[in-house]
Amino acid sequence: MEISSQIANPVVLSLSEEEIKRVLNTPIDWKASVSDGILSPAVIDILSKFDLGEFKSNPKAWFGAIFEGLNKISQTEYLRYLLTILETALEDDKDYSTLMIELGASEQSGVSFQTLYSFLDRNDLYIQARAAAILCIVLRNSSSPPSAILDPFLHHIRNVLKKTDNDNSLTLCLHALGQLLRNLKIRYLFIKSSGLEYLVPLLTAKSQNLQILYEALYCLWLCSFSSQYVPNLRESSLLYDSMTSSSSLPASSSSSAVYDISDNSKSNVNPLLSGHLLLMPALVQILKFHTKDKIIRMSLAIIRNLLSGKGVESESDATSAMASSMAGQQLIEAGCVKALHILLSKQWRDDELKNDLQWVADTLNKKEDQMCSMEAYAAELKSGRLTWSPPHVSEKFWKENYSRFDSENFQMVRDLATLLFSQDPVTLAVVCRDIGNFAVFHPRGRALIESYNIKSRILELMSAEDQTVQREALLCIQKILTQKWGVLQSMGSSFASSPVPSSSPAVGSASSSSASSSAHSASGAMKNPLASPSPV
Repeated sequence: MEISSQIANPVVLSLSEEEIKRVLNTPIDWKASVSDGILSPAVIDILSKFDLGEFKSNPKAWFGAIFEGLNKISQTEYLRYLLTILETALEDDKDYSTLMIELGASEQSGVSFQTLYSFLDRNDLYIQARAAAILCIVLRNSSSPPSAILDPFLHHIRNVLKKTDNDNSLTLCLHALGQLLRNLKIRYLFIKSSGLEYLVPLLTAKSQNLQILYEALYCLWLCSFSSQYVPNLRESSLLYDSMTSSSSLPASSSSSAVYDISDNSKSNVNPLLSGHLLLMPALVQILKFHTKDKIIRMSLAIIRNLLSGKGVESESDATSAMASSMAGQQLIEAGCVKALHILLSKQWRDDELKNDLQWVADTLNKKEDQMCSMEAYAAELKSGRLTWSPPHVSEKFWKENYSRFDSENFQMVRDLATLLFSQDPVTLAVVCRDIGNFAVFHPRGRALIESYNIKSRILELMSAEDQTVQREALLCIQKILTQKWGVLQSMGSSFASSPVPSSSPAVGSASSSSASSSAHSASGAMKNPLASPSPV
């Protein structure tokens, strides 16, 4: 499926001068409102002569008049006008945001944020955008956002992110979210309310809508600075477990309640690195299949922040190093190094993009070299749980280190044989890959595998329930049986692109050689796994 190069017309929250003039110059029959008795003559007198100078002279009266109109009038052109003058005033002076919050806490003022929430679902995109913009301005300018104002807005945004069926509303909400996340305390609350659970999937679900994709990436970029605002994230599952127990944000009983984020709520792990979010694979897919400069630039900016530990503020350098190492491993396992090499071969006009691209590539190359050390491999093997880390998919690692498997009477080979009985399917798949690599690169690899009776267990794994284990077991058997694997590797893409069999041959009564023969006959359908990306 081709990715569209067209960027959808964005629903912009901020107003241009042309928009302001057009809306404010739209003729409005205020007298008709008076005759209908909807608004008082005093309110009509105020609204009919809007000017920022007039607003400054008595802002409380203006707020009261505007909200009286918003509460009592239903005609679209009136509402557009009132929301536009309100937004214009708030943009003109940050102090008006504070005043509006104070008035909203008083029932006598007539200022009601509930009125603005009701416009977020109105069937008029301009009115939706203006209401969202007003809420963003007020909340963004507040040093302590009141929970009674913030909670319903975040709840609305999260619901829109969850539905994803209306691209215009989704674009609007993402743009609004990007404005809100510039406030660090709001950023903390968004992450704490499991907002990332709905934001990250948009990178895949809406990958063909470049405007939505860009807005989502921008929000994630802002979040990539914020691990210090999220407590208790040392384990990637903690955020998910603690936040998914409730489907909505907590309701506040008082508009005066505010959020207070203390400096003690620091964490060593950026929430974007939580394993269940699968952010890194999504970013790597974007780097592989998108060509728009702004999409690539924003993706690289997120990656660079995470690799450099930007989201971590700690007295210890070990904290930043741990986050950087985690980000590097996730990116390498997702195939980022190859994607970066392809991007580096292209011509880019944006110097910032080129610099980020080179920095990320250099950083990951260094991390890959570190992760491909024999010491790192041995430590992972001793842990009893393997993942698709670089040594398992690096041809260079096996060419340089195969002889080190001889130490301690081939103890590491025996450790691999033990892990063939692991209950973890990922470990089983990786062990099969490693045994196949050992068979290919070690001069006595095949003989040693036979002597430790490893092949029979791998034949059993060809019937495993997990398809990845089946595939890796089949590849392993092919490598064990094929004396000149390098010759097969050089046969070309037609053989490499053939599908992997989804089921394995019967093992048992007919003898293991029969199953081995079937596996060998399928070898022409397999690509050298060292040359292919690892499954994640």
